[in-house]
Amino acid sequence: MARIQGLRNGGAWRAGGALGLGVMAAVLMVAGARDGRADDVKKGDAKKKVMAAEPLADAAPAAPAPPVRPRVSVPFKTFTLASNGLRLVISEDHSTPNVAVMLYYDVGSRNEEKGRSGFAHLFEHMMFRGSANVAPWEHSVLINKNGGQLNATTWFDRTMYWDVLPAHQLELGLWLEADRMASLAVTDKNFKDERKAVKEERLTSYDNRPYMLSYLALEELAFVNWPYAHSTIGEMKDLDAATIDDVRAFFERYYKPNNCVMAIVGDVDTDAARALVEKHFGDIPKGPPPPPVHIIEPPQTKEKYKLMTDKFAELPAFFEAYHIPPAHTPDSYAMDVLATILTDGESARLYKLLVRDKEIATDVSAYMYGRRGPDLFYIEATLKDTVKPADARALVHEELDRIVKDGVTDKELEKAKNIITDDFVGGLERNYSKAQKLAEDWLYWGDPALVNTELDEYLSVTRERIQEAAKKYLLSINRTAVDVLPEGGKP
Repeated sequence: MARIQGLRNGGAWRAGGALGLGVMAAVLMVAGARDGRADDVKKGDAKKKVMAAEPLADAAPAAPAPPVRPRVSVPFKTFTLASNGLRLVISEDHSTPNVAVMLYYDVGSRNEEKGRSGFAHLFEHMMFRGSANVAPWEHSVLINKNGGQLNATTWFDRTMYWDVLPAHQLELGLWLEADRMASLAVTDKNFKDERKAVKEERLTSYDNRPYMLSYLALEELAFVNWPYAHSTIGEMKDLDAATIDDVRAFFERYYKPNNCVMAIVGDVDTDAARALVEKHFGDIPKGPPPPPVHIIEPPQTKEKYKLMTDKFAELPAFFEAYHIPPAHTPDSYAMDVLATILTDGESARLYKLLVRDKEIATDVSAYMYGRRGPDLFYIEATLKDTVKPADARALVHEELDRIVKDGVTDKELEKAKNIITDDFVGGLERNYSKAQKLAEDWLYWGDPALVNTELDEYLSVTRERIQEAAKKYLLSINRTAVDVLPEGGKP
């Protein structure tokens, strides 16, 4: 799966491979992953150097010792509030005197109805507009004045809110989060004000930003199913058509304790933190289970293609996507390792081919998002001004065909595992990152213990598994491509 998204995954867990254009990830989720692109040598600190005695003259050379990799061990305890079903995971870490509070609501753009896109993202804004005991924007003011930080992000599969505070201010963060869960001010004025703000965000982050409309077109073209085909930002015509009753119904459906996972990580006592959660959240009534999301993506039977011009782009580019299974499946892990092999580091297959050897691209990246449902394996590149996107993609396809035919090398696989290990372990250095990982894994997969086992899934990937996965998914009939030309450019 995509590793550590908004450390990553926002965010969160790191999307495999270097994010070249990276425009969609930068806009759609919190970033901050340890990228590893420059780490073209094996990570010396990720393994112990074993010094062997010099062999005798007649003895065969000793086999190299396998790398000793760090083990992931994040302690935690889980609870479910009997009164309303709120899921709570607490991990004590007394190394720094702060605490992260992470709330994952099980609502993202995939939960939206046709004709009502953009609601999940709208509520990311609305949640800062005040509640019964908190004035508009006061949540942010109180956190900042008390030495903390906060933010929120919307994604396909969830909406996330977080506060990082000095440890002695844990109760402040919990009280603020509980007040807006219980009594958000969903008024007509707040709705119209935030709808206007979302429109401005759409203009600045999508409509007037290079390559973003092309990326959205790729998603819409690749997915047949509505939940993942439309963007998290939504269509402005849908928000214009929405009523305050629609907005209130959305809040009542999804912003309930039984539809939320909370993670608390940091310098806390587990029993005391649990008691505070019971105190502030225990009386909030639960709601009925939200309607299930049905995501069944039919197999793609022929290549899909679109040529676009972009008045904000100065260079040509291309986007490609291949359908792959959801995260946390054997083939998903194999494809994520392959993404690292393709574009992570200057010796990576596609970086070396397009940027260093052919000198036709300024960057190239391969990655995946680790969706809960059907996912995509992306390859994208920004090209030199005289290069035709179709010609660059043809070179990429030749390289992918070589992997299908011959596989990857032991050296490439070992380098990729070193990068993944560094990303994974390094991504867990902050309380915020651990809280995000625990909350996401419990919400998505029902298992916060994945924080301690998932690295082993990556390290168990073999050359054979990568080659078999490439044979399954890197097919022309499974590919969607969008070529982008600067306005006035010619194909």
